[in-house]
Order: sequence, then C-alpha cells, then structure tokens
Amino acid sequence: MQAINKNQLFLASRIALIFTAMTFAFRAGLEGVWSAQFSLTKEQLGWIFSPAFYGFTLAMIFGGPLCDVIGMKRLLVLAFIGHLAGVIVYLTAKDATMLFVGTLCIGIGNGMVEAACNPLTVTLFPDNKTTMLNRFHVWFPGGIVIGGLLSYFIIDKWHLDWRILIALLFIPAVIYGFLFLKLKFPQTERVTKGVSTAKMFSSCLSPLFLIMLACMFLTAATELGTNQWLGALLQGAGGWPFIRRPFRTSFQSKWHAYIISASCRDRFIFIEQVKRLCCIWCCICFCSRYLFFLAYDARLRFRILTQYGCVRAFIDGGRGYVFYFTCNSNDGKMV
Repeated sequence: MQAINKNQLFLASRIALIFTAMTFAFRAGLEGVWSAQFSLTKEQLGWIFSPAFYGFTLAMIFGGPLCDVIGMKRLLVLAFIGHLAGVIVYLTAKDATMLFVGTLCIGIGNGMVEAACNPLTVTLFPDNKTTMLNRFHVWFPGGIVIGGLLSYFIIDKWHLDWRILIALLFIPAVIYGFLFLKLKFPQTERVTKGVSTAKMFSSCLSPLFLIMLACMFLTAATELGTNQWLGALLQGAGGWPFIRRPFRTSFQSKWHAYIISASCRDRFIFIEQVKRLCCIWCCICFCSRYLFFLAYDARLRFRILTQYGCVRAFIDGGRGYVFYFTCNSNDGKMV
C-alpha cells in the first residue's frame, strides 16, 4: 500500500497556493491591457473580476463541508480542472463574457485549493500546526510577488502579448496537479480524532468563531475590495510598477506613504507622489506586518480546523461576499 508522503503533499499544496496568488497579481496587471484590447469600461472590468471573489467564496463554503465526504484529493482535482479550464478560456477569449467565465473557473479553483489545503496541512503536521500553516500561507504573498514581477517584465517592460503571461500559469498547475494525482491522501484530522459532523456544525455558533467571522468580514472587505483597484488608482503615483502591484495594501497606511487624495466624480486625484525609496519601505513594512499577524492567525486556525473541521472555510468565505457588495451593481466604482 502506498505510504503518505508528507513533504510532497505539502510541496504540492504550496505550489497550488502560488498559482492562486499569481492570478491575483496577473489580474491587477492585465486591467489596463484588457480594457484597451476589448474596449471595456471600469464597470465591465468589475463585472469580469467579481467571480474571482464570489466563485472563490462559494467554492470554500460548499467545498469545506464536503472535504470530509468526498475527500481532499477530489476537491483538489476539481481545483486543477477549474484552473486549467480558466486558463484555456482566457487564452481563447474574444469578449468580456469569455473573460468572465475564465475568471469564474479560476475563482472556483482557488476556493477549492483553500478548502482542501488548509485541513490537509493540519492533518499532515498535527504536532506542528502553527509553524506549518505559517509556512503554507507565506506563499500567498510570495506568489503575488512572483506574479507581480512576471507581469511587470512581460507586460510593462517587454510589451509582450498578455496571453504569454496567462500561459505561464500552466507551469504551476501541471506541477501541483501531477503531484496530487499520484499521491495518497490521509483522512482529515476531524475524522481521525472522532469529532462528529453535528459537533462540527454546532461549533460554528461558538463566540470565538463568530468573532473571527465578523473580523474576517471587515478585514477582507478592506483588503480584497480596494486591492483589486489600487493598481489603477495608484497609476502615475510614483515608484516602480512591479513594486506597487505586489504590495498594493502597503499604500493604505498613512504612516507608510503620505498620499493626499481627493474624490472627484468617482476618480482619485493624487496630489503628493510617492517616491521610490518610500515604495521600498512600504514593501518592507507590509511584509513584516503581514508575517507578524499571520503567526497569530495560524494559532487560531489550527484550533478551528481540529474542532470545527473543514467548515472553517466559512471564515474566509465571508470575504468574497463583502467584496462583491463593495463593488456591487456599479462594479468598478469605489463605494
């Protein structure tokens, strides 16, 4: 019987998360390109980008509880299919509808990765959960950096066809898909520890879970809703594009960059430009702050994944809904 290879499963999980993060960076870099090539308004771009978040959300909400039923391997096979389908649809896209469908497929695939890889990491390393969850999730900002750099050189520097950038997603997809398909998966920790399904769902009413759910709504609404559009808002604000793109969140803090902005007919006017040195300092501060809070987040995650099982996906699931209502029927306009 095939033994469970923890290292290869964990490696495949990180590569799948890198794919997920790269799609976030690529979308930010392709906003202007798609707008010009397909003659899209900001509202149409918002419509195209929106399934990346509610597809992500729905996949986690339904995939989380199903993780114990159909198994983590089947969820990740669905993620692989969604990712491949999304990339292929992107490459053959001829209008906004096809871009929308491609984004939806990738969004669902990304949600399946989160729904399966978090409990997989905890199950693989039951005695070292906090450390290993940190090592897993650190590859999300890592993937954004990789995607941001690729986008900068291919689109901004070398002015190559945007389809070349999208085609690069085949590399991590094929690698993690091959690894997951050939490897044996363990049962989730909830099942091995004998926590019943009824207890898993009833635990969602505990104060800790509800508090974290409320915090995730606020955090994700701030992070995802604004981040998707800061690439356009900060265009011409100074600094290197490939630095602005991976670390868009850094600019939200007034202590990191002094940006005086005014709203004028749904557009932001930047009075003070951000200098290059300040951009680098933003990146350093953002990474330090992200990793610091990630450690505390992981301490709560491993407790939730053990007791609450894969329904923990509901916590992250709330973020997509808040984003969708942030840029609702007037997608592309800041609310």
